[in-house]
Amino acid sequence: MPEKGVRIAVIDVNTCVGPTLKCGLVCVPICPEVRMGSEAIFIKDNGYAGINEDLCTGCGLCVKKCPTQAIKVIKLPKEPGDPFFRYGVNSFRLYDFTVPKEKAITGIIGRNGIGKSTLLGLLQGKLTPNLDGNASWEDFESQHSGTEVLDFLRKVREKRLKVSVKPQDLEAISKLTYSVRELFSTIPGFSDSLVNDFDLTEVLDRKLKVLSGGELQRVALAYALGREHDLLFVDEFTSFLDLKQRLNAITKLNAHDNSIVVVEHDLTILDYLAEQIVLLWGEPGAFGVLSKIKQVRNGINQYFQGYLKEENIRFRPYEIKINITNPGVFTGRDKISYSGFEVNHEDFNLKAEAGFLYFGEVIGILGENGIGKTTFAKKLSENNDFALKPQVLERTDSTVQDFFLNNKINLTMEVTEKLELARLLEKNMAELSGGELQRVWIAKTLLQECKARIFDEPSSFLDVEQRLETANLIKRISKSTGVPSFVIDHDFLFIDMCCDRLVVFQGTPAKNGLASTPLSMKDGMNEFLKNIGITFRRDKDTGRPRVNKIGSQMDSEQKQKNEYYYVD
Repeated sequence: MPEKGVRIAVIDVNTCVGPTLKCGLVCVPICPEVRMGSEAIFIKDNGYAGINEDLCTGCGLCVKKCPTQAIKVIKLPKEPGDPFFRYGVNSFRLYDFTVPKEKAITGIIGRNGIGKSTLLGLLQGKLTPNLDGNASWEDFESQHSGTEVLDFLRKVREKRLKVSVKPQDLEAISKLTYSVRELFSTIPGFSDSLVNDFDLTEVLDRKLKVLSGGELQRVALAYALGREHDLLFVDEFTSFLDLKQRLNAITKLNAHDNSIVVVEHDLTILDYLAEQIVLLWGEPGAFGVLSKIKQVRNGINQYFQGYLKEENIRFRPYEIKINITNPGVFTGRDKISYSGFEVNHEDFNLKAEAGFLYFGEVIGILGENGIGKTTFAKKLSENNDFALKPQVLERTDSTVQDFFLNNKINLTMEVTEKLELARLLEKNMAELSGGELQRVWIAKTLLQECKARIFDEPSSFLDVEQRLETANLIKRISKSTGVPSFVIDHDFLFIDMCCDRLVVFQGTPAKNGLASTPLSMKDGMNEFLKNIGITFRRDKDTGRPRVNKIGSQMDSEQKQKNEYYYVD
């Protein structure tokens, strides 16, 4: 008789409505095992349902019938790793654990909801490993006696290892009543050089609550680096930063002398920063498994391929492929023209050259923060029947379903599936995470009747796979509908995957900006990267763009040839 295997059953407490009229615990009577007298699904003391994983056969009927899609049941041939931490019955669990290498930068890649925050909580000592969910610390010590893992976690637990954290969520920092200067003064021996390193001199006396996202991010990085520590955690540091600022942050982190763990979704930046990589795979919201530590290039390539070579595990049924052929040829197609214009706003001046968009093409927009990209997008959308996905997203007082209905948006199966919207439809817009809200607005913009679309930083708050899926979706829908798109973004891989031409901004941030007419990918990239002073090559196995080390032989040769970017 074949082995039953492993059942992982998760019920999302945030979406389960249990005994309410909307549900009525429909999962209980629908279960074949329950009808046969088993308690595979049972009613807990609080009136909500629970699933006994040992009795569950994995038929999936409860998953299909759940009105809020709160249930996940995953069938596996065996445990995917050694149980390390579990939040509780029918809750997320993490398998395996990795100790950061001393005096090295370790990158962590994984989808949202796959356990990155759980891993960081364990590494920081905020969470205590409980194996299958029931073990005590003493049980854990007994099982891991004499291991590097136990030695590390004891140091953290006993505070013999000083830890500093750059958090993912900057909202808590923005709510502090301090000025930037007052915040830094709370750190004994804070180095003033960090103020210059992160270009914070002009904001020192400003209150944290009035800072922009990019300013807050730079303050958070300087604060984390300024604290005494043996281990530094940097959680998604690229949000709100332009490419030049991201590269500057890499320079400062590389100059650091202690161990660093970096969670990041911008793979081009992580590839340039990290020395080694750990992959997190599994089922978002249900379980996550840590891979072995890998050399950075091999690890990122294995993530694209969906296959862990050393472990002999295929964690995704398909590869993520990058089209490295030349951008689309649109000559001869109809086009939409726009006139040149000038915008003057207080102390800032923007000039934009005239241009046009071929039907179905995608034009990327590149430039530093504060140089007029969002102003350019808003100006174009004002009088040209252009749909705009804004940078700052509005949260209406309605469900996601009503938001689409009120905006006369008819969801398609493709958009609903690719942007993972089904589980969001009954949620209130005010309750959505940043990534969920981003996907809702991307869907609205993709399906809105218009002459052209503008996406202002669509990759923000999306995980690595959502970014790549969204880039492909924007390109595919633009081509199939003939409606052209502008895409403003700082994720180089995102722009590389979906764009046919580029508008490049030059100027001085917060003072003036000049938007070029749309250029070819090669010319636009060369112009943009030359201003920054870096060159790119393509990975020979995946085709993804990689930053050349500044001063390397390849970097020098490409600069001599004025070839900062290759499209072939």
